[in-house]
Amino acid sequence: VVVCIADSFSSAEIKQRLDASNASACITQDALPPRKPKAEPTPLYPRVRDAVDETSTPIIVAPYRWPADIMSAQLDDFVLAMGSAMPELCTPLTRHIDVTMRSCILEGLAIESAERQMYNVKPAWCGDMTLTPVPTTASETSLILFSSGTTGKPKPIPWSQVTAVKCAYDAAYHMGVRPGDRVCWPTSFGWMMGPWLVYSSLLNDAAFLAFDGPPQSAAFAQFVSESHATLLGCVPSLVAAWRAGRALEMPGGGWVDW
Repeated sequence: VVVCIADSFSSAEIKQRLDASNASACITQDALPPRKPKAEPTPLYPRVRDAVDETSTPIIVAPYRWPADIMSAQLDDFVLAMGSAMPELCTPLTRHIDVTMRSCILEGLAIESAERQMYNVKPAWCGDMTLTPVPTTASETSLILFSSGTTGKPKPIPWSQVTAVKCAYDAAYHMGVRPGDRVCWPTSFGWMMGPWLVYSSLLNDAAFLAFDGPPQSAAFAQFVSESHATLLGCVPSLVAAWRAGRALEMPGGGWVDW
């Protein structure tokens, strides 16, 4: 079961949620991307490390920015791309049980490859393997979110298998998401709109668009335009930031084409 925790929380707030969920491992980035052009990235791994420092919970750490040749690699080229182009972490690991995302994925693929070679079948990344569905009950938990904790101890909010179907239903019948659409909703996966975005798009045979950076920026506006998003989610404060920063104005005049 996946437990989603917002990246804006302090070490103490992260610890509360990890303790409540009895997490087996924690996956995070080494830092958060800079919110301004000349700003430095905000370290995230130290915050998570301080939350689990007295436990045996391992942390799997990914670099906050992945090179384009990894992100665009096909599955059969993924291993090569991971081995040759993965950047160093901007914050070094300080606990012996913590590992980089690169090491975790490469070791997992190596183990899988060895097991499949033993049974004379092709590796998973060849793309022609048959996936076997795992039956579950409708009430079985798919992921756990947490309340904000503003009214006391944060409360776990389990999402069942039915919740995923409800996300897809709402997107299809209230927002008009159809197969082939491209859904963009600025959020992190620590908040409910992150899992909602995954369920609501993929279960409707649509795609979701993920942008690495602040949605208030002109770069985000350009990303939405160039990726041909068919649904863009926003809130009034985001629209106000676009207007104040003139993010929707093109450098040569005119407006971003949405």
